[in-house]
Amino acid sequence: MKKLIVTTAASALLIGGIGFGASAMKSDQQDDVKAYVQQGEAKQKISVEQAKASALKAVPGTVKEVELDKKDGRLVYEVEVKHNGDDKDVYVDAYTGKVLNQFNDDNDDNKQVENQTQSSFITKEQAKQIALKQVKGTVEEVELDDEDGQNVYEVEIETNDDDVTVYVSAENGEVITIDWD
Repeated sequence: MKKLIVTTAASALLIGGIGFGASAMKSDQQDDVKAYVQQGEAKQKISVEQAKASALKAVPGTVKEVELDKKDGRLVYEVEVKHNGDDKDVYVDAYTGKVLNQFNDDNDDNKQVENQTQSSFITKEQAKQIALKQVKGTVEEVELDDEDGQNVYEVEIETNDDDVTVYVSAENGEVITIDWD
């Protein structure tokens, strides 16, 4: 009989302990979720299609590319729009859909490029020829940009199967990387 009482008491303590532990864990998880939401990380992002629609309201044209990026600590969609022959970058808040900024693509990351003497750079035509030696296809666009502090030509090439971007150093013509989409 003593064994039965001891076993029953031990079982009750064990079950009670598990219940208390589960309750404590649930409370901790709720606190973690609250903290996560308070940090703004659990907000619902708008879709890529919604970002495109917002961008096209601000800058009518054709969407060429959409990237999810973080700018100045804010999550944004960077929407590249072809408008009247120019490329425009439109930044759209990833949570609200509000257009935050728009400008000519040339004025984006290449502030540093614009401030340098470009006479020491290879030409766009040279970058194009270097890229075509690496990837056979049709050059769609050549753009001078600043990538991680390095001046590069981004040469976009369309092949039969893929869209490819060849990054060529503007200073020495070296192929830095090739991205196959």
